[in-house]
Amino acid sequence: QQMNSGQFDQSVQNFDETMSRLMPADKIKETWEAISQQVGVLKELHGSKFQATSQYDIVLLSSSFEQMRLIIKVVFDKNKQISGLFFLPDHSDSPYSAPEYADKDLFIEEATSIGKESWVLPGTLSIPKGQGPFPLIILVHGSGPNDRDETIGPNKPFSDLAWGLASQQFAVYRYDKRTRVHGTHEIWTQQFTVDDEVIEDVNEAIKFLKNHPAVDPTKIVVLGHSLGAYLGPRMAARNQSIAGLILLAGPARPMDTLILEQYHYLFGLDGEVNPEEEKHLSDMIKRVERLNKTKLTQKTPKDSLPLNIPANYWLDLKEYHPTQVASELTIPILILQGERDYQVTMTDFDLWRESTSGKQNTTMKSYKKLNHLFMEGSGPGNPNEYQIASHIPEYVIKDLVSWLRNNYD
Repeated sequence: QQMNSGQFDQSVQNFDETMSRLMPADKIKETWEAISQQVGVLKELHGSKFQATSQYDIVLLSSSFEQMRLIIKVVFDKNKQISGLFFLPDHSDSPYSAPEYADKDLFIEEATSIGKESWVLPGTLSIPKGQGPFPLIILVHGSGPNDRDETIGPNKPFSDLAWGLASQQFAVYRYDKRTRVHGTHEIWTQQFTVDDEVIEDVNEAIKFLKNHPAVDPTKIVVLGHSLGAYLGPRMAARNQSIAGLILLAGPARPMDTLILEQYHYLFGLDGEVNPEEEKHLSDMIKRVERLNKTKLTQKTPKDSLPLNIPANYWLDLKEYHPTQVASELTIPILILQGERDYQVTMTDFDLWRESTSGKQNTTMKSYKKLNHLFMEGSGPGNPNEYQIASHIPEYVIKDLVSWLRNNYD
């Protein structure tokens, strides 16, 4: 209510030390104005739900803005100070329905968990009916605190993949990402790397599942999407249990390059860059320049870097070149790309093609109508289409199945 009435100084009074530093009143004002530009003004609050963890209390407020419903997530520490504030799409009125190519009579699903002690993550193993053991596909998410289905709007691309492939005699494992399940852990306010965010949990999944009676431990394939695809070569180079890679919309260039490219693209979609957008763009340019034109150290403040991600994260990725690592692998690799994807573009796809040219272990294919979620659309790609219920097309599932059978039957 304070934000909605413009009382931004009052709205930050109950922030903890970290939130006060990262989100002072002027930043909260910018955030609220940006949300208002995207979804209109706040019309109504419908009610709340309460969740408790060992360290935090979480309140989920259901709200209606002019153009869509949002869940406002407010995280309180044990001193009743606010340590997190998030605005998430509310798609409770848009239930997911299975794609036509998924036959749920052909597989079962088993709830299981992976991870060490305080990092335990819940997941789902889809197991085909019939005589196993089966090749296993482990699904690895893109950026952000994704759930096991990689839910974006009303869409669940990882459910599509899991059910589509399980219907064709492949076991599939998907799990909630560490930043979703343990998003309030103090590590995210300190130094962390992609090992903490992604890779450790993939290794834990492999370690646990290769001993499962339904899994053939010699046929474990990692399917990464976006960030998961970017890191796929690093995972395979480090873990000899990985027998193959599938890279969907995999960045070939540095992440900061893609972030800046996305800012330019999104701000230019309507044909002009307004003063507020110019301000945000200028700020991001400066942040990216700090990564590349100054001496970056672990002591560089994270609030001066892209997305407020700490320096350690960027330093870890500076010497990582996914195309080079992939070119040195001998396991089968499948690289797929949507040609309407504005987040990871055909520029990246061409770089993958160039780096793997002449290598018999690599297969590549792009799809004219598909966006970053591997769902169909028309015209220039834009984030609004992610809110339209759709499915990964059957022809993509068929291409995946064909490649898998050629290499792992």
